[in-house]
Amino acid sequence: MKKLIIIFAALFALSASAQSVRLIYEGRMLNLNDTIDVPAVQDEQTNVYLGYVNVSGSDGWFTVRKEVVTALPGAASTFCVSTSCCEFQSPEFQLYAGDSVGDSDEQALHLIYMSPSAGQSIYRFVFQNSDDANDAATFYVRYTQAAGVQSALTAPALCAYPNPAVSSVRISYNASCSSDSYVVIRNLAGKEVFRAPANSEGRSIVNVSSFSSGVYLYGLESDGRMVVAKKLLIK
Repeated sequence: MKKLIIIFAALFALSASAQSVRLIYEGRMLNLNDTIDVPAVQDEQTNVYLGYVNVSGSDGWFTVRKEVVTALPGAASTFCVSTSCCEFQSPEFQLYAGDSVGDSDEQALHLIYMSPSAGQSIYRFVFQNSDDANDAATFYVRYTQAAGVQSALTAPALCAYPNPAVSSVRISYNASCSSDSYVVIRNLAGKEVFRAPANSEGRSIVNVSSFSSGVYLYGLESDGRMVVAKKLLIK
């Protein structure tokens, strides 16, 4: 019911806006250039979901792009929209007049962030009308990263070859990990697609031939926490 109220408010109260699309975060309509403050934890994936609605009286084609304002070393930031996941710019997708997408829908704007460093990262997102350069909904996301549990494992101890991978990938890591350590691969939606105990040899061979093409996050999980994470591309 709350989403319906927001949608109706957008369609009738905001239809005169120059922005074709209005974005919704945690039940509130974002204004142009609003900043979303998101707490994050070191080496843990942070997910942000936004809904959106076409408040114009016209159908249109749109893209979403991400610009880096400032980012921590090693930070990984991707996003998914309209079932496509990407790093900097999405493919075009169509929104009919009055179309609305809730923050829990499959086509919601899903922002994904992870960093091995504590501190702050800021990204600018632009929801752009492909036919009108002046028609754009712009907002910022500011991640404030708290320090997580420290580990003997560090980013240089983890690598994947080949990367991009087609049929299989060898993941190498610090062999001195604890008995409660696992090699984990997740897609950009945060769904786990692979998990296996880390071994004393310091390497695991993963068959990725059945994985869908795209960007994944692979890493080492120790004592229930992801202590190292990097990007893996599957072709």
